[in-house]
Amino acid sequence: MANEQNLIPINKRTKSEQREYQSKGGKKSGEVRRKKKLMKETMNMLLSLDLPESEGKEKLKQMGIEDEDLNVQTAILAQQTQRAMNGNLDSAKFVKDVSDDLGLIKTEDEEQKYKVLIPARDLPPAFINIYRDVINHRYLEY
Repeated sequence: MANEQNLIPINKRTKSEQREYQSKGGKKSGEVRRKKKLMKETMNMLLSLDLPESEGKEKLKQMGIEDEDLNVQTAILAQQTQRAMNGNLDSAKFVKDVSDDLGLIKTEDEEQKYKVLIPARDLPPAFINIYRDVINHRYLEY
């Protein structure tokens, strides 16, 4: 553990020491960024590999997934979704997180952003009840 007396703030160091530490930090940051990029590229390559012939591949075909979409990523997502539907909370969280990251599930805030309310006085009388039904989600299709 570092001794508090040995810790010297960067602004209390000489200009040459500051440059030296900043240079080391910049080099390390670049190294870490390159490693992360390589790891991301490797993961993308692994996820895009074709799914080998198996029982799971047949199940995915039965679900209606086309041959060109049958890869490792699709199999993982389908399996996690199936587990979530069976009550696995970790899988449900995974599915929700992936859906949120991809923008597949709209949050209440996003829905409110696009919600338009029209004052009843601006509507012809014949449309007021229909408008209220739409606002209250009484119809599944509009």
